[in-house]
Amino acid sequence: MVRRRIALLLPLAAAVLPAAFVSCQSPAPDSPFAGRWRTVLDVPDGGLPFHIEINEEDGRLDAAVRNGAEVLPFTSVTVSGDRIKLIFEHYNCWFEGRIDPEGRTMTGSWMRRRGQEGDSLMAFTAHAGVRDRFEPVEGEPAEPCPVKDVTGKWGLTLGEGDDGWRALAVLDQEGIRVTGTILTTVGDFRYLEGTFEKGILRLSVFDGCHAFLIRAEARSMGEMDGTFWFGSSGTPLKAVAGGEPLPDPWTLTRCVDEEGTFSFSFPDANGKVVSSSDPCFADRPLVVCVIGTWCCNCYDAGRLLAELHEEYRPMGLEIVALACEATGDFAVDAEMMRAFSKCWKIDWPVLYAGRANKKKTAETLADLDTFLSYPTTIFIDRHGKVRGIHTGFTGPGTGEYYEKMCREFRAVIEEMLAE
Repeated sequence: MVRRRIALLLPLAAAVLPAAFVSCQSPAPDSPFAGRWRTVLDVPDGGLPFHIEINEEDGRLDAAVRNGAEVLPFTSVTVSGDRIKLIFEHYNCWFEGRIDPEGRTMTGSWMRRRGQEGDSLMAFTAHAGVRDRFEPVEGEPAEPCPVKDVTGKWGLTLGEGDDGWRALAVLDQEGIRVTGTILTTVGDFRYLEGTFEKGILRLSVFDGCHAFLIRAEARSMGEMDGTFWFGSSGTPLKAVAGGEPLPDPWTLTRCVDEEGTFSFSFPDANGKVVSSSDPCFADRPLVVCVIGTWCCNCYDAGRLLAELHEEYRPMGLEIVALACEATGDFAVDAEMMRAFSKCWKIDWPVLYAGRANKKKTAETLADLDTFLSYPTTIFIDRHGKVRGIHTGFTGPGTGEYYEKMCREFRAVIEEMLAE
């Protein structure tokens, strides 16, 4: 099913990782790898482009992916002769490439380990010094384009028939350059970047989790259709100017426990079991976030939760993350949980809730009526009663939508603390 296949990639929002998370880099005096590289993953419909920037300072290299306003540092860079390896430790993925003798072209593959879902492997080609994300649109349209500017909101349908899946695109155009994001009920697509030229919209994002490409053509005033690519798989896309609001994320998941409570008991990365009934949580408001450390939206959530914990912990707030992981191998998944905690300097519990599978997660978290998204955030007052459940996460790439969600999170926390 298209919806299921997309959902595997979506629970995926975040943000610029702290510079301190970038590990020691390889010595690279006068490295031919330094500079900006237009990188293209080998997918249909012309490839999926983004930029990798490799910087040299004091004989060492660091590197980052750029998507619009977002900068995502790799956690390590290693060089051996004409070969380079760029690693996102926290997503268990990396690029391995080889530069040509002239130092202008790099080829290789992107690998991501996904446990029982199977590993992802995609070829890439990168060219040094190319600043444009997309190549110019060739030729002229048969008829004048009815749409001149795509700025605004667009209602999207991904897929066809019963598999049609609703979303909301929010775009901003300056010249031919377009930036924006796509919001869904389970998370956002983060920082999209591309062009609208001669009636053709092209947008892409790569951030270690997402590998999305959109190509759509304006057919009439306020309508576009095309293809949405997630990795190397595609599905039809239709866009209509305006678009209906998405469902309220506070209404999609309910607590079904007769007493209105939510209970958990899971081990941390060291095997120590932590339970909701532990004395450390007694008479204290608690935020429980169900995450996957493989998920970009969950990294966005981790950053916000770390900020909220620092701000409200002196007043009594506690936070716990329940991690549903990719491999189902505790030893492997525990390392990813540690990487998540390291990224955001987390000192609150991150507990292992099993392999990432929404059906299994729903069965494990039996106090919820359903489970739709990683992350899902549960707010519990000092009496152990669930005060609200927020499905999905609207990350910083969504601008005003993110700010609204942050205000709502703070309002619930402050209300619980005031009681």
